[in-house]
Amino acid sequence: MRFLHMADLHIGKRIYGMDLFEDQKHILDQILEKIGELKPDAVLLSGDIYDRAQPSSRSINMLNDFISGISETGTPLFMISGNHDNPSQISYLGGVLKKNGIIVSMPFDGKLQKHVLEDGFGKVNIYMLPFIRPVHTRQFYGEDIVTYEDAVRTVIENSCVDERERNVLLLHQYVAGAVRCESEDPVSVGTLDQIGTGVFGSFDYVALGHIHTPQSFEGNRISYPGSMMKYSFDEAGQIKGMILGELKEKGELDTKRIPLKPLRDVRTEKGTFRELLNRAGSDDYIEAQLEDEQAQIDAMGTLRIRFPNLLHLRYLNIQGRDEAFVPEGTDIEDKSDLELFTEFFRMQNGDVPMNDRERGYFLQILQEMEDRG
Repeated sequence: MRFLHMADLHIGKRIYGMDLFEDQKHILDQILEKIGELKPDAVLLSGDIYDRAQPSSRSINMLNDFISGISETGTPLFMISGNHDNPSQISYLGGVLKKNGIIVSMPFDGKLQKHVLEDGFGKVNIYMLPFIRPVHTRQFYGEDIVTYEDAVRTVIENSCVDERERNVLLLHQYVAGAVRCESEDPVSVGTLDQIGTGVFGSFDYVALGHIHTPQSFEGNRISYPGSMMKYSFDEAGQIKGMILGELKEKGELDTKRIPLKPLRDVRTEKGTFRELLNRAGSDDYIEAQLEDEQAQIDAMGTLRIRFPNLLHLRYLNIQGRDEAFVPEGTDIEDKSDLELFTEFFRMQNGDVPMNDRERGYFLQILQEMEDRG
């Protein structure tokens, strides 16, 4: 069985308030072309379909066009909800979608959701687990479940996975040791969200989502494809894309990464103010990293003549003088709770950002509120 694994589309996401509609549509159209070219037996989409639990109508229409395009190829799509998604919205009309080859995760009921495909070697079991927190699992298995690893392990142990068969798991969680980046919203404080790879011994391939940096574990058996495009400047050096995998006989797995080319890159320009002014212009999304010892007058406005999509300016040798571009019409509804509180904190504290301890307190309070519904 050949599969194409992707995750973290984050449809509707913005960078520093910049609308990425054209950029995301460009990537999704490219993915449809790759599906037609590569002809996989299944497409695996491992969560964070949308960037917000209540997406805009334009985001909904974009996803509709994308999954309709996949359906037209006749390729089955398996899709789970992530921590940014509303599980009920992702599962809406699941029965109708299934008749058209679109299999979406249903609201969590305590067990893995199982679907079966067949190839020349026999059955391939596709197991799906939407994003869950420990609190979601306690209602089925009791109060002893404290960590995310407790939750996921308990669900797997109670789902009767036959290790003699070929098994694939779609999961949206943080695997211990994975490298994070700035565009990801943490889901817990400390290490409670970390899940060891030993939990996944029953599976021939674990199709992960949640972490935006492409990376793999245990000989590519456990893999993050990464987000479909760069969503923060610390991802500037990454190559975004998908994973093309092939399961042959039990224990035989081949994978390779399929790159995706962005409409506009997300990257940095480093040098003095004068050096950047003398460089070739670009429509890419830019963070300027200035090496000047003194702040420049209207540096952001001046550099945007050369780089019209300059979104952030950082002085490497001067603290507290960062500048961010705020597009007209930026709506607070386009920002996450963490982004809004971070901005509020800086306003109340003389532009001083939160430290890790303060950020942790806020995330803990936010998680407790979410757990209470």
